Amino acid sequence: MNIYPIQKPKVYDVEETYRNYQLVSYLDHGKCIGEVYKNSMRLAYCESAGVTSAIQHSRSIVDEIIKVKIHKRKNSVPTKKQLIESLAVLHPSLTDAQHSILFYQVVHHNSAIELEKLKIIAGCNTTTEIYFILADFARVLCDELAYEPPVPIEGRDPFLAMILQPEANYVNTEDSIRLQLQADFFSALRSIKWQ
Repeated sequence: MNIYPIQKPKVYDVEETYRNYQLVSYLDHGKCIGEVYKNSMRLAYCESAGVTSAIQHSRSIVDEIIKVKIHKRKNSVPTKKQLIESLAVLHPSLTDAQHSILFYQVVHHNSAIELEKLKIIAGCNTTTEIYFILADFARVLCDELAYEPPVPIEGRDPFLAMILQPEANYVNTEDSIRLQLQADFFSALRSIKWQ
């Protein structure tokens, strides 16, 4: 695959982030162009019948890029160094809610935090949103790592299982559910610079 150091066009019809890649689609002299960027470097170019189909084609290109990377890495478990490098890349693009949750865990040395407390910290309306926020982050992290985590025996979401320890009720059944990060993930997370 060739990498072309070309800047994104100044005017485009559609732009989106997909699996941590930037996709743009625009009309150029009557042609619908789709382009895939990573770290401001153009990785792929396609022409299509319409702006929407150019974005769809670009998504399939990204899917294939990640699939090839996973195959090349033999889907090996990421090392701490790889986790740190990926987290450093992703850190600037964290949503406010993701940043709040992860930073709170770093500051509180990965103690088990009540889901209700995380809801307030992240500015969510429901505790379910916490899972969506963390799952979204975990999927992007795995894409950056080119890693497909295995499904745990207990059937938890494999992406969440990569970053979260199993939910626990640490005192009794009347207590709120608490979440805690996986030790390896937390160790890598506290190694990056937080602002």
